[in-house]
Amino acid sequence: MLGAEVTGFWWPAGWKGRKSQGRLSTEGSALTLALTEWFDPASHNSDVDVLVHGVDESGGRHSLLGCFWTSRATSTGLPASPERWHVDAHLAGVHLSSPDEPVVSMRVDIPSLLSWSGLGPLAVSGSGGSVGVSGERQSLDVGVVDGARIELFVDHLLTANGDSVTVARSAHFDVTPGVEHQVTIQQAIARFATPLDDLVILLTNHAARLEPLHFTFGADNGGRPRGAVYHAPRLDDDVPVVAADRRKMLAPWPIAAMDFSDLMAAWFKLHDRLGYAVTMVNVPLAVPHQLGETLVLTASLALERLHRELCDPHAEDPVVHQHRKAEILASAPPEYRDWLRARLGSNERGFRRKVDDIVELASSTGLAVTDAYPQFAKSLAGARNGVAHATDFRESDGERYLYLSEPARWIARHVLLMQLGLADEVVTTLIERNPQFQDDLRLLERMNQLA
Repeated sequence: MLGAEVTGFWWPAGWKGRKSQGRLSTEGSALTLALTEWFDPASHNSDVDVLVHGVDESGGRHSLLGCFWTSRATSTGLPASPERWHVDAHLAGVHLSSPDEPVVSMRVDIPSLLSWSGLGPLAVSGSGGSVGVSGERQSLDVGVVDGARIELFVDHLLTANGDSVTVARSAHFDVTPGVEHQVTIQQAIARFATPLDDLVILLTNHAARLEPLHFTFGADNGGRPRGAVYHAPRLDDDVPVVAADRRKMLAPWPIAAMDFSDLMAAWFKLHDRLGYAVTMVNVPLAVPHQLGETLVLTASLALERLHRELCDPHAEDPVVHQHRKAEILASAPPEYRDWLRARLGSNERGFRRKVDDIVELASSTGLAVTDAYPQFAKSLAGARNGVAHATDFRESDGERYLYLSEPARWIARHVLLMQLGLADEVVTTLIERNPQFQDDLRLLERMNQLA
């Protein structure tokens, strides 16, 4: 029922009056609730998003988060009919007591997770014309982050259809926040689901997208846990996502001598500090079909953030810089000093020097890139500045942006994997053996022939 139309009766949570008949539907990249009758009039003027409860035609429960009224008022000042509400997210299966109700657990599904894990729980045996399939839940390991237990596990689903049986395997992250670290739905997504999605994209070097999340909340009156499936529409919902080919992944599991608990601890620590750089590196995979300008700018932003966090930002020694500024200002006529002070600028390194610094941090990957195209730092700085400051676009710029942006991302990946705790020689092996990296280097070499 997720992502499809849901017809039923709806009302603001806590409302004791008449329930309104209506339909929840996805329109483009937005969820909309259309009602044939008005809600409580007080909810139209609320400064706080409304939590809406619903019951579908089969008796199933629904909660709609982040709702606000969007239909235009008529000449009488009353809402138009049907009344229309914007909906941020849809939870099928429960009536939340409030948007801040604590999450008991969350299951995160990502298409490439099974292939990345390398786990295969199925065992098939045949005897006397019959086939037996066993596939118990198989856990990779458990990590603990902020008091939350994060488990990566694989299970299977048997589906019988006449004389045939279909066996489907799937891998999931199961996140169970600790009692002392309770989180809401949005906090669970921001703190755990998004970083886990970013991790899979980075390590598989493949497009990934969170499937609808499965949440468990506190028990109902009968003592049963309340489960629900969460869906928030995205711009790329109609873009098919297939599982990655394990042979083409950047770092399939297992990775060197790292165990899963160490990976979780290191990744969330890295994401807290360098999450913006990770997002910029993952842009082409997380949001496909980007313009060349976007690709080169986001790659440049990734390198800039890495430099800010990992390198000395100063163009020269701060003490020397301040002394030089003071001498210059003192020698200037008093009436020009304010003007001159504003134009002496900061002591921050220019983007080209920042690229040189990150290339050096990336060791073998940085060397491979500059061997393929010695003017890499200069050209990337020119491309970045051209996009950021809207200079004239040349016919060959789109091609340049593509050739420069992907090597910049490989440099960033090298640095990120080292920050994750992998040795430089391990990262070198992972990147050098990746076929996409070799393809991107061959494309970069074309820059030597472009005017």
